[in-house]
Amino acid sequence: MSYPVSPSFRVVCYALDPVTGWYVKEPQRIAFGKAPQRLKVEETQDAKIRANGARELIHGPQVNGKCPFLTGLVPLGVPGWHEGNAYEYRKGQGTRSLVLFRFTDRDAALTLFYFTGWYMQGREQRLQFARDFARHVEAHGIPENSNAGV
Repeated sequence: MSYPVSPSFRVVCYALDPVTGWYVKEPQRIAFGKAPQRLKVEETQDAKIRANGARELIHGPQVNGKCPFLTGLVPLGVPGWHEGNAYEYRKGQGTRSLVLFRFTDRDAALTLFYFTGWYMQGREQRLQFARDFARHVEAHGIPENSNAGV
């Protein structure tokens, strides 16, 4: 049996607060600051996001009037799994990171897989990688935070 090889990633778990509709980050031994403390899923009408195949987006709280974490949720064809990305500026240069989202327990739980600084530009290759990763997790369970990949 072969296993997909992947770049380094971090795993961040969230639980849905049914009163507010926000997913709240669960405590971590080693905090991961790139993932916001809260995330919210909403429908999108943004034509650019919808053109990528997303009908919903996920975002963190606004900071100084802007959403530093916002991405479309592109379904992967694996139940509960979506693909998105995060964009940040470092030393004046933009960097995109692949982010995979896994919704479980009838959407009450969210697990985020954050591939810092790693993003495949080719859409079909990226989605194939994401599907392979999702299927591996479904078959073998959620890996620990990884420095060497799955």
